[in-house]
Amino acid sequence: MFPGKFDGIGSGFTVKVKDCVTIDLITIYNETKDVRENWSSAERLRLSRTGNKAERQSEIGKAFELQHAMKEFCRTLDAFIFVVDATLPSEELELAQPELFAMTEDQWTQSMAPVLVLSCIPDSRTGHPISCRTIIQHLDLQKLNRPWQVHKCCVDTMNGVEPGLQWMVETCHRR
Repeated sequence: MFPGKFDGIGSGFTVKVKDCVTIDLITIYNETKDVRENWSSAERLRLSRTGNKAERQSEIGKAFELQHAMKEFCRTLDAFIFVVDATLPSEELELAQPELFAMTEDQWTQSMAPVLVLSCIPDSRTGHPISCRTIIQHLDLQKLNRPWQVHKCCVDTMNGVEPGLQWMVETCHRR
């Protein structure tokens, strides 16, 4: 574990991948567990601690504006892992897109920092109701100007996480 480096952004942990590369992972929650589990996606986005819905979207050209601490934090990142709850209705995915695009905007993030999207189900009995193709469409990933991939994974077994992390590490090393 290591302490948070920016005001309001949590601590993280270091993992070693394939006995050769160490990665610092930080989980950013835009709200408390209670809010994440009990509020609609629209309410969570409106009340997010990572940023705010842009007031003048037509002037700014963005639907979501990052808080200052998040902008500073994003400048230090080599890659992003964006987690999607694959049990949600697919229409709710579109609500996550503005936040993802705000965090990966070139003025805050290294231009080729890869984005790994993990499409997660809680356990192996759940099945994967949302396809990777649907996630790509609803998050509009083809508009990202950086490498990205979507991987299905299971939270209780972590099945599917390792191939995604391997792709992310290899992509970072190619830059």
